Amino acid sequence: MQRQLVHEADPSRDPSRRSGSRVLLLAGADNARDLGGLETAGGAHTRRGRLLRGALIPELVPDDVELLVRKVGLRTVVDLRTAMEVQAVPGRWAEHQITWVHCPIHLGRREPVGDRIDDYALAYFDYLTTDPEPALLAVETLMTPASQPALFHCAAGKDRTGVVAAVLLDVLGVAHETIAEDYALTVHALPAIIERLAALPPYRALQTASLEDHIPEAETMRRFLARLTAELGGGAGWLAGHGIARRTLDEFRATMLTAREAR
Repeated sequence: MQRQLVHEADPSRDPSRRSGSRVLLLAGADNARDLGGLETAGGAHTRRGRLLRGALIPELVPDDVELLVRKVGLRTVVDLRTAMEVQAVPGRWAEHQITWVHCPIHLGRREPVGDRIDDYALAYFDYLTTDPEPALLAVETLMTPASQPALFHCAAGKDRTGVVAAVLLDVLGVAHETIAEDYALTVHALPAIIERLAALPPYRALQTASLEDHIPEAETMRRFLARLTAELGGGAGWLAGHGIARRTLDEFRATMLTAREAR
């Protein structure tokens, strides 16, 4: 299945081509990267090798085992897919003594408003408000030092994964523009993601999907974060509103932030 994005990002900005890249080059998935190496508004940096965002990895090939299990030391996988998705394409993490936590975030709870960027931004906000428990469990699990290093993923590693990543990075004080840029990086892997998913039973509708409809625009994340801040007090405010203690957030920041970026 050969596809091309009409508004494809500049290939020279593909992070997998840069020295010091946060991208994880896996054989079994096309959209995995480290949340480390990002600068906060206060000049600190997020630690590498603690939190990884990714796409569905149905099979762990030997090279992926070497990277994730032996080099990264992966302890926990947080799966954001629905029960139907998991039943159709289960993971095999238990074979490698990795704890699997299921936090099913559901899609499609809102009628489209007609603007693609607004549609996505509103849907993302709904993940945290209409049925917040799965996203809350995911974020709590990932913030827990004993769970790290941890990988979290949905199917494409774009929408549900993007929202959880945004909340975590917002709590850490990463600038909204930086979060939006990280979200938009998925565009480089999008054709490969769609092709890989379209061969799996739950996602076969993607065989006829328009890639244009799935492009992760940075503006989508900007609008989501603006609403998150204005209405819920940001990631920290949303968590506090659900009973998460300030001490927990401070411990997460202490674990995840370092004064300078280590390469």
